[in-house]
Amino acid sequence: MTIQSTKALTILRVVIGAIIIFHGAMRIYSNTVVAFGEVLTLSGIPQGMITAWGLTAFEIIGGLAFLLGKFVKPIGLLLALYLIAEIYLFQFMNRWSVEGFGKSEIEYNLLLITSFFAVALSQSKWK
Repeated sequence: MTIQSTKALTILRVVIGAIIIFHGAMRIYSNTVVAFGEVLTLSGIPQGMITAWGLTAFEIIGGLAFLLGKFVKPIGLLLALYLIAEIYLFQFMNRWSVEGFGKSEIEYNLLLITSFFAVALSQSKWK
C-alpha cells in the first residue's frame, strides 16, 4: 500500500469513527436510548432496552477504538454488519430517503457501510 493510500484510509477511519461516536453520544445526550430500546422491543428484538444500551455503548467505545486505530478490522466489520441490520430492520421498507425527507437514511448508511468495509478490509491483521 502506498503512503498516499495509507493516509487516505487513516483520514477515512478517523472521520467515520468520529461519526459513529457522535451518533451514539447524541442518543445519550438527547435522552433517546429508552425510545430506541422500545423500538427494538417492538421490532421483536429480545431485551430491547439492554440491546439499545449495548449498541449505544458499542458505537461510542467501538467508534473510539476504531478512530484510534485499535481493533480496526473486527470493529469495522461489526459496525458495517450493524448498519446492514439497521437497514434491513428499519429502513428498507421506506426505500431511498429521496422519496420522502426524514423517512430513511439508506444511502447514508450505505456510504458508512462501504467505508467501514474499505477500512477494515485494508487491514492485514486483527489488531
